[in-house]
Amino acid sequence: MHDYCTSRPQIVAGYVAGWGGKHEWDKDAATLTALDTMPGTTANNVAMSAVNTAKGGVCLTEGITVGQLNEVFCKYLENHPENRHQSATELVQKSFSEAWPCK
Repeated sequence: MHDYCTSRPQIVAGYVAGWGGKHEWDKDAATLTALDTMPGTTANNVAMSAVNTAKGGVCLTEGITVGQLNEVFCKYLENHPENRHQSATELVQKSFSEAWPCK
C-alpha cells in the first residue's frame, strides 16, 4: 500500500474511503442496537463505551474528507516502515486510531 500512496493514490483513496464508510455504518448500527437493548442513562453509558471499544478506538470526526483519510494513512506508512508488512486493514486501523482516538 505504501507504494500506492505516490504511484496510484486513487487506489488508496478508494480503500480508505470504503473503510471509513463501513466503519461509520458499523458504528451507527452498534449505537442503535446498544441504545435499544440497554435503556437508561447508566446503561447507555456502558453501551456507548462498548461501541467505542468495538470501533477499535477510532472515532472519526464529522466532516472528515477522503483526502484527509488518505493523507493520514499515507503519512502513517511513511513514518512506520516497520509496520508495512501488516495487512491494509490493520494499518488503516492503527493510523486512524492515532489520528482520531475515541475519548
